[in-house]
Amino acid sequence: MIAVYKAQETLSDKPVADLHLVATTPFPTFAEPAEHQAAIDGDAQFIVSALLASLPGGTVDAVLRGLLLHRASLLRVRWPEAKS
Repeated sequence: MIAVYKAQETLSDKPVADLHLVATTPFPTFAEPAEHQAAIDGDAQFIVSALLASLPGGTVDAVLRGLLLHRASLLRVRWPEAKS
């Protein structure tokens, strides 16, 4: 288990729910690529919604930054090598 801080309640907000994220079932094999993508998108949206509802905004920003840094190599633009 990983324990982190949850967001504080504000006067205008509903109570902040505790967040329990459990990933124990292996990802299944789907016959159709669309089913595969739909399962990925559904899981991702569920996780995003849960994080936004429970974590402090600064923590959400830091998680996003960490994910982008982890995938930074995919975002790099490679320029052609200059010919000598």
